[in-house]
Amino acid sequence: MSDFDGDEWQQHLAETENLEGLWKWQLKKHLRYFVKVQPRLRYHSQDTRDACIQRIELLRAEINHRRARKPSWVAIVSLLIGVAGLALGIHNYSRSSSTQAEARSTPTETPQLSPTETPSQ
Repeated sequence: MSDFDGDEWQQHLAETENLEGLWKWQLKKHLRYFVKVQPRLRYHSQDTRDACIQRIELLRAEINHRRARKPSWVAIVSLLIGVAGLALGIHNYSRSSSTQAEARSTPTETPQLSPTETPSQ
């Protein structure tokens, strides 16, 4: 019981009141603390032990929740890259089509007939 610091305990409890406001490394730091101190709470009140177990569960849930959100950002970025590539492809296709149309739209010269040839009908 001598290696349990009540002030440090209170500080960690206070800092983990708002889990959404913490960085992931801070969540992990607090989780390590609560897991480490949990066996030392054997001689403390049931409320203190329950609070420790609750914090461990909340911290793990928040860390897992943030891991689950991560792939959604990857999907959004992939979607944006795909849309940009599609837009670029459409832009390049429309440019090459207009260039070909301009090349085809030039009038062809009428063939010059020599004096001995007669036009065919």
